[in-house]
Amino acid sequence: MNFNKLLVLIALFFSNFIIAQDFDMVDGQTVNTDQGNFFDPGGDAASVDQGTYTYTICPESNGFFSTISFSEFLLGPHTLTIYDGDSDAAPVLASYTGSIDGDGPVSGQLLSATDATPTGCLTFVLEASNSNPAFTGWIAEIGTQPGCIPDAPELVNTDNIVNVQNDPVYQADNIDYIVYFNEQFSLTAVAEFQDNFAQETATYNWNFGDGTTLQGTTNASFQNEVSHQYGELCDFTVSLDLSDGYNCDRDNLSFTVRVILNPNSSPGSVNLDAGEDVRICEDPGTPVTVNLEASYLDVKESTAYAVQDISSEYPSNLPYIFDPCYGSESNVFTELNADDDWSSVLTLPYEVNFFGNCYDDVIITDNGAVTFDIAGTGQGSERYTPGGYAGWSYNQGIPADGGGDEPPFINAIFGVMQDLFPGASPADYSINFGFLESQDGKSDRFVFNIFNTSQYGCTDQLQTSQIILYQTTNVIEVYVQNKDICSWNGGSSVIGIQNQDANLAYVAPGRNAGGASWQAQNEAWRFIPDGGNSITTFRWLDENGNVVSASENFSPQVTQNRVFTAEVTYNDGCNITTLTDEVEVIYESDIELTLDPDAYYPCEGEELLLEAEVIENNSVVVNYEWFRIDENGNMTAIPDSNSRFLNVSESGTYMINAIGGNCDLTASAEVIYLEGFDAEDPEDIILCNYEQPTYDLTTIGGFDSISGFDVTYYDDYDAGTGTLSNPINDPQNYPLNGPTNQYDIYVELANQTNTTCTNIASFNIILYEASAGSSGYTVGDVCISEGDTEVIDLTDGGSNTSIALNGQSSSDYTVTYYSANPQTSPESDIADPENYEINTTDNLGPNTIWVSVDNVNSSFCNAQANFTFNVNLAPSITGEDSVFQSCEGATLNLNEDYADLFNNNSTSVPTNVLFYYSLNDAEADNPITDPTAVIFTPDTNEQQEFFVKILNTNSSCESDIISFIIENDPPEVGSTSDLEQCGDFTQTQTFDLTQNEADIIDNQSGSFVIEYFTTQADAEAGTNSISDQGLDITDYSPINSEQDIFVRIEDSSNEFCFAVGSFKLILNEVEVSSVQDLESCIDPVTGVAEFDLTQNTDLAFGEDQDETTHAVRYLDASNNEI
Repeated sequence: MNFNKLLVLIALFFSNFIIAQDFDMVDGQTVNTDQGNFFDPGGDAASVDQGTYTYTICPESNGFFSTISFSEFLLGPHTLTIYDGDSDAAPVLASYTGSIDGDGPVSGQLLSATDATPTGCLTFVLEASNSNPAFTGWIAEIGTQPGCIPDAPELVNTDNIVNVQNDPVYQADNIDYIVYFNEQFSLTAVAEFQDNFAQETATYNWNFGDGTTLQGTTNASFQNEVSHQYGELCDFTVSLDLSDGYNCDRDNLSFTVRVILNPNSSPGSVNLDAGEDVRICEDPGTPVTVNLEASYLDVKESTAYAVQDISSEYPSNLPYIFDPCYGSESNVFTELNADDDWSSVLTLPYEVNFFGNCYDDVIITDNGAVTFDIAGTGQGSERYTPGGYAGWSYNQGIPADGGGDEPPFINAIFGVMQDLFPGASPADYSINFGFLESQDGKSDRFVFNIFNTSQYGCTDQLQTSQIILYQTTNVIEVYVQNKDICSWNGGSSVIGIQNQDANLAYVAPGRNAGGASWQAQNEAWRFIPDGGNSITTFRWLDENGNVVSASENFSPQVTQNRVFTAEVTYNDGCNITTLTDEVEVIYESDIELTLDPDAYYPCEGEELLLEAEVIENNSVVVNYEWFRIDENGNMTAIPDSNSRFLNVSESGTYMINAIGGNCDLTASAEVIYLEGFDAEDPEDIILCNYEQPTYDLTTIGGFDSISGFDVTYYDDYDAGTGTLSNPINDPQNYPLNGPTNQYDIYVELANQTNTTCTNIASFNIILYEASAGSSGYTVGDVCISEGDTEVIDLTDGGSNTSIALNGQSSSDYTVTYYSANPQTSPESDIADPENYEINTTDNLGPNTIWVSVDNVNSSFCNAQANFTFNVNLAPSITGEDSVFQSCEGATLNLNEDYADLFNNNSTSVPTNVLFYYSLNDAEADNPITDPTAVIFTPDTNEQQEFFVKILNTNSSCESDIISFIIENDPPEVGSTSDLEQCGDFTQTQTFDLTQNEADIIDNQSGSFVIEYFTTQADAEAGTNSISDQGLDITDYSPINSEQDIFVRIEDSSNEFCFAVGSFKLILNEVEVSSVQDLESCIDPVTGVAEFDLTQNTDLAFGEDQDETTHAVRYLDASNNEI
């Protein structure tokens, strides 16, 4: 390729260093300076001095104006006045007292002399009534600014606004622009500034004359953009006041706009938008697929209607036009001066299709109805007479025929229909109608307005509503600003439409008559034809009128400028209306960008100027930005690179991005600096255990792939003379069989055109060897308690290190231990392998340790091996020296009764609990063969000792050995009492044997079984208990007057643990045998009879009792002993 000429720029920089000077206020003094620090008369560190001081600061540079900015200010009651000129006779700019950001200046705000003073000076007058240490004065910074530009900003772009400055219709009223009611429009303004600071600090203050003020948004090209919309039909003055950081005075931009209705924009009108023209930033002939999308209002036949709630659009589509503030000559509406009458015939400039019939005449009534059924017109049944009576009384909802002239009317539109009373309405009321004509004559509208009109019977309640009837689409809209409830006429009111036969009607939901009265505010309804098929037909046409698509979305591929026409035809059975809209597809690049050539090879030390060529086909703002792409593909934006020129001094790929108009273009060039030793030298080639006799040098550095350069390899280079020698003739098969393990290679790259522009790179080929022992490593398995840490020696006392060296010298090789493969995880090296700490969180299970044997002369040459050891959980054991109780001869289940008491290991430790009769058995690992059936045999101390340890069933890890004791501890029979009661020698009395159970158990703990026996032998054997004999121990009859009962208390969990005791059942027998009645004679003198009661004593004893065991007492009828 051709070597490109380089443009070397020599830049001369001149530096001017200025040291800021301090200026204290001195009365009567004038200083000339462009910068400095300004203090009160007391200086920086003191308070304000009493007195009146005058001080003037003027710029040192011609054409500039002095500025001042306060950072501290505390004057208290004193006053500082600043004048716009070189004396106190100049106009006052500001007067300050108090403190900063209070009555004093705003911190950091820039105050400047203005264009009103040709000197550019500022004069300061301080009036201090006293000296007070509390008031420390001020610190301010002196500066300058260039002269202000007084010119007003200019409008450079507008959107949705019409310039009528040359239209004689509007010149008389001094109207500059037309904007549309409730439609957003945009303005873009620019201004000229004296410097970047003024431009960057500029504030655009827009005032739209309707109480709205905005600041807009400033784009990257310093154009200020703002949007607004008006909700009132009036004339407004729009002004733009521009201020900047210098507080410069400049003229305002001002113009007048008139707000009118958009005659071509209404939601119910026919419309067609083919979209914006498509401009393609490509060369003609380049195939490009463009996406065209047309939009239009699609409606169906008028045999049926859909009712849509469009209240969300209120009032954006609501043209309440009664008296625009700019004059009645623009009013297209006519007043209807009638009450309960029909209007004259109003002939529409178009036909409408209403319920499948075509009409072009309407009449209206002040009560809010429109009908097509007009006498003398041939329309409908010709029921209603123009100018005749229009009834008002009704109480039924539609569909319904009121009959005659009464409502509900047939073939009619209601919105809102109710009895209104114009004669009692406010002075500003209006009932009017009119035709809004569109520019194309295909979107006209008939509008019927009722404004601020009283209801009959409720004159203080007003109605404001509007009916709109659209051409072509046959859409009907009703807008209601206000409709109150009135009890008159049953509160009847309706919003809807109905056909000629009064058998089909469509009503806004909740807005019919005949039911509950209703009120409405700020709502709107649309009645859109919805019967049968669409009345529209759409197609795209090319330049020759050929149909190219019937779909609204059309994506043709173009190679040249084209024009496509969107066409929609409305055929409602009354009219055929066709709309067209063109969209141009234009191959037009606002800008063209080239960066030629695309590769540069300057010599080291040269400065290269890259220049992009930009052709501006249209006057557009072009923004530039340069990027550098490094060798890794990382792209970095270059600061302050906002022009088409770029100075470079280092290698890389440089890309410029130019954005202008419809183009966003990039171009790039590669810059490769040549010559000299630098960081571009390839890395040395480290060959480890290389077994081939030759090496291909051309694979290093990619030198042979650089076009335009000769590449030569050398064995020798003299740094003193810069001379290369011993060229390598066959670099693809460079021999590596010399006596050394290092080969120095030098590469010369010479530009084929400029052979003096060379680059020399170098690299080394170094041969190393390394190996690692593959087997024989030893590290025993490790047992560790859960949650603990252990330290082990991975080197096994150095043995493993020797194995890894594999016979190589430790002075030439190092051995490093790793916890992971060092090839993939080099950070896993183990700092102290002789004290390797392991824990149960990270190391359980098999652990693989890697060893890397590294050649000390090359970190790239190494060999690896690995070995494995296991880490298992050592089970823990608890309960050492525990003491338990049982009874001699009991069969013990050690596994079931005691294992869990010693094994508190988590489920993560698989365990087995082993029991032993002695410590020797435990140490010899001779466990009890069947720990589930061990006969408890206590020694002379009434106890038996056992030993236990726990094994990890997945490893050889085991716990410590501990012992525990089982004591012989049978239960005891507590104190018992004999049970006694009286008998009658029949032995039929019963005893509750369980009365003694609390005393039998006494204070013993545990669960016991208590049984009762008639013999001690049965009690000892635990057989043939009283209960086993089927007798009730709570209702037991003794077999004689005194009987021994034996009780057995047994541990409920161990039948061998029991005790036997006894108590007596005693019946104290007593009875009165048969006795004889005694008779006696009464002494006639004393009147007393005497008896010897003891005659019956022997009889009372009977055969089984005598005076040795029993006594006889005699009682009278009152139970008193005789």
